[in-house]
Amino acid sequence: MPLSLSELKDRAIRFAQEWAGETDERASAQSFWIDFFHVFDVKRRRVASF
Repeated sequence: MPLSLSELKDRAIRFAQEWAGETDERASAQSFWIDFFHVFDVKRRRVASF
């Protein structure tokens, strides 16, 4: 079932709050993308390319 607009908004707000103070982009890159994809309910393996 697709995410509702309110759930998407809530996830996006939580994501932004969690990552607001991050300063070490290189060290946190993988975690950032995993958390970002979670906002849209997308699994990392669906978008990963090698």
